[in-house]
Parts: sequence; structure tokens; C-alpha cells
Amino acid sequence: MPTPRLPSARDRDSDSDGRQVEGTCTPRTLARQSVRSAQRQLLNAREDLKAARRRVVELERVVDHWHDLALELERAERPANRGATRASRPAQAAPR
Repeated sequence: MPTPRLPSARDRDSDSDGRQVEGTCTPRTLARQSVRSAQRQLLNAREDLKAARRRVVELERVVDHWHDLALELERAERPANRGATRASRPAQAAPR
């Protein structure tokens, strides 16, 4: 398999309209490409951040609901445990 050819100085020339010949890369072209790439990355990062924030809000709600449920279960168990605890205690002997 032949190795790809690197552009030569001749390949870097511009055409008659001042546009770069295909396959060339000038510092200006690299800078433009880098700016576009950075803008795309920034846009993607912002979208990812929005999605992550929405997920955090969802998880906060879930945690709050689980916490509320745990408190309700504790409250519901308290009266039942009190009655069961009293009934299960042996009768105390009357003081002499």
C-alpha cells in the first residue's frame, strides 16, 4: 500500500481567484477550522450541561420522594410498635 503524499510547497499555492488550492492548509485556514471546531465543542458542552442539570433536578426530586416515603414509613411504624411493645412486655409485679 503506498503511503499518502504530503502536500508540497507547490500544492499550497492559491488559484487565480485567491482561494486556496484543495488539499492545502494555511495558518489562516487552520485558525478558522480551529475556531469552528471550538464553537462546535462549546455548543456540545452546553447541551451536555443542560442535560446534566435536568438530570440533577430529576435526581433531587427522586431523593426527596424517597426521603418523604421513609419518614412516612417511620411514622406509620411508631404507633404499631408502641402497641406491640406494650403487649409483649411481661406484666410487672405489684410493689410490695
